Amino acid sequence: LRDGHTVRMRSIRPDDAGLITRFHERQSPESIYFRFFSPRPRLSERELEHFTRVDHRDRVAFVALLDDELVGVARYERYEGTDTAEVAFFVDDRHHGRGLATVMLEYLAAAARENGITRFRATTLPNNRKMLKVFASAGYEVASQLDDGIIDLAFDLRPTDDVTAAVDRRERLAEAASVRRMLEPATVALIDAGAGGPRSTTDPGRRPVPIEDGCLVRLAERLRDGAFPGSVTLGGPAALDELPEGVDLVVVAGPAAALPEVLDRCADRAAGAVVVLSEADASQTEAILEVVRRRGLRLLGPGSLGVCNTDPAVALDALCVEARPLPGTIGVLSESGEVVSSVLDHARRVGLGISTLVSTAEPADLNVADLLSYWADDDRTRAVLLHLGSAPLPSRFVRAARAASRTRTVAALASTARVAGGRPSPEQRRDRAMLRQSGVIPVASLQELFAIGRLLADQPPPGGRGVAVVGASRAAVDLAVDACAAAGLDPVTGHVGPAPDSLAAAASDPTVRSVVVIDTTPGPLPPTDLVDAVLGFSSDHPELTVVISAVGSERPARLVDDATGVAVPLFTFPEHAGNALGRLATAREWRSTARVYGDETPSGLDVDATRALVERWRADGGPDQVLELDASRQEQLLAACGLRVADRREVRTVEQAVAAAEEIGWPVALKARRRDRRKRTALSGVALDVAGADDLSATWARMEEALGPEGMQPVVVQRMVEQGLDVAVRIRRPDRIGTVEVGLGGPMAAFDPWELGVLPLALPDASMLVAASSVARALTDPLTRVPVVSLVHRLAALVDAVEEIHEVRADPVIVAGPVAWITDVRILIGSPRGELPVRHLG
Repeated sequence: LRDGHTVRMRSIRPDDAGLITRFHERQSPESIYFRFFSPRPRLSERELEHFTRVDHRDRVAFVALLDDELVGVARYERYEGTDTAEVAFFVDDRHHGRGLATVMLEYLAAAARENGITRFRATTLPNNRKMLKVFASAGYEVASQLDDGIIDLAFDLRPTDDVTAAVDRRERLAEAASVRRMLEPATVALIDAGAGGPRSTTDPGRRPVPIEDGCLVRLAERLRDGAFPGSVTLGGPAALDELPEGVDLVVVAGPAAALPEVLDRCADRAAGAVVVLSEADASQTEAILEVVRRRGLRLLGPGSLGVCNTDPAVALDALCVEARPLPGTIGVLSESGEVVSSVLDHARRVGLGISTLVSTAEPADLNVADLLSYWADDDRTRAVLLHLGSAPLPSRFVRAARAASRTRTVAALASTARVAGGRPSPEQRRDRAMLRQSGVIPVASLQELFAIGRLLADQPPPGGRGVAVVGASRAAVDLAVDACAAAGLDPVTGHVGPAPDSLAAAASDPTVRSVVVIDTTPGPLPPTDLVDAVLGFSSDHPELTVVISAVGSERPARLVDDATGVAVPLFTFPEHAGNALGRLATAREWRSTARVYGDETPSGLDVDATRALVERWRADGGPDQVLELDASRQEQLLAACGLRVADRREVRTVEQAVAAAEEIGWPVALKARRRDRRKRTALSGVALDVAGADDLSATWARMEEALGPEGMQPVVVQRMVEQGLDVAVRIRRPDRIGTVEVGLGGPMAAFDPWELGVLPLALPDASMLVAASSVARALTDPLTRVPVVSLVHRLAALVDAVEEIHEVRADPVIVAGPVAWITDVRILIGSPRGELPVRHLG
């Protein structure tokens, strides 16, 4: 919700009558009047039965639950024989202003679209401003009319870009709010689940109680010594009962079996977030999550090592490690508790300042997507470093990471675990694609992760790939130039000579965006004149990124001018500096293309037309039925996104096939219904270059003998296209995360591991996906890949826009010159699947 708390959403049930009755009796007369347009202090048995018994198609209702009590109900009822429904909401008076009605509208709209409803109507009183605001803020284009003191509202339910963007914006704000109470608390409670009684660290006169967990005692001392300005309470579960309602952060340790009861008590005090330090097995974690979901809590852990925020106004140091973080501008997340201590130790050694640090362990509730939503708007955080474990990335990751990467640098070290045989699992391939498409810099080691963090802590990110290398040794400068080129930078020149002169020469070149200074002098410190020259140069040229490399010598990690605060990072080897600069230049280019292209719809893609087609075709089957489109419908759908299939006809007899071939023009391809795309023989259901009526008749007979009549019908007669490269494109929605696969098609598909991407797929993403696939090794000129990139982008945009499309497989696509011919395609549609425009956890 807007305040960062959660509620459970589910369909209404007949046994909810008691909940509905209690809910109704709690509401004010004004709220009841706004809902029913008349006084109604009690609901009749008939009304209760009508409200709680729905058919989940024409009559749908959702309830929002918190602490097993109903806090909101939303419903729609279809006007008989139409695709329009009346919608209504009722939110508990105590929960107004939390964004609950907007969440319920998201769920109602998703259910309505799934059931073929395309338009909502609502009636409300003019002074019911809250109801009017719900519709206005949801992103829909609302038409309204005042008639006889009643406002009639109506809006189309199709999930437009504005609607999806509004849901995404509200979701990210809610995620950030849930993290904010954890990282910016005014009150902290440290609770030992195995102890009893309260002990306030701000009231030494209170009777102390035995705290079994030593970490909690140390945390209390760290908070006190770190000048945490808020209140801190240390004690057992009973201490929670004496806290004022609304404690921001509760840190819990102790026996895992006792945690559910402690979490219930946290919810009783309306805790903002709970950090669980204790380890828990799968069943214990499930029990913990049940309480978290039921009571509307947000949870970090189990197995977390805590959190910290170095903002002097917050001064939160709740980390169960010895090292203390230095204040700075780098946000850090680690999904491995064991790594946190090493990270902090190394950060202190190299002088890396941290804005906030979060140890999530294996995230059960709060996860990397929530943290990225917080960091995206945190003014103190210039860059984010992620150490990700083996848990799959949440479905919300791409959208949260893209939002964060547009405003600051995000780098990630992901798990390199492999399945047997050395090949990555499907989940790992998908996660890599999610990182690549979200603008996150992938790194292979902690050294690379820290190099990026160190550079951004002291210097601006490079404004381009142009780099100047300066130094007193020609050999060392040449070595660094090679390292920069290998990292993807464009070495403008290598300047050899005294530092002031070579630095001035580098600054005079307008193509230079970063400067690497090479120091080959012996000794534990760079020469004073070099230090002064470099720091002065960095101060005079804040638009340039300046780093130093000592070419293997162990030196301090950074040079700092205490008077001005200017700092320059020092790297042991030039390849470390070059690699960090190259990664940051790539991230800058991603941000530039993301600003230019965004998630724009390809020209010629008529989203409204495609949705209307699919909704009409789905009416031919049941609500849960998956339909495979026939050739005619395939062509209609593809035409709506600017794509065409090579000319073809569906036939059922030899005579019809001959007539179709005469119309299309010989030679033709003959394809049976049950065909193997990897083979091109009559026995496998695919025959090419059929050159005349006699040849077609003979081929038909062989095919029918091998496949039988059921395997034949309907038969496709298709125009032969010019020879080219066989390409395959497959887009699927197996779950909330849609995937895009590109590789070689036809007979080569069996030998090619297709490259994987995820939805949404912007045009630059499609270009990178094709470039990383085997298609690029066959089409070495990037210009020859343009038709493939365009086709991949259009198909991905089609599936992303219409959630009822389950799968599109175009295989083979024949790439010949400037044209990509779709010669075979399979399209499945059904109930909406994937990332519906509703808020959810996970």
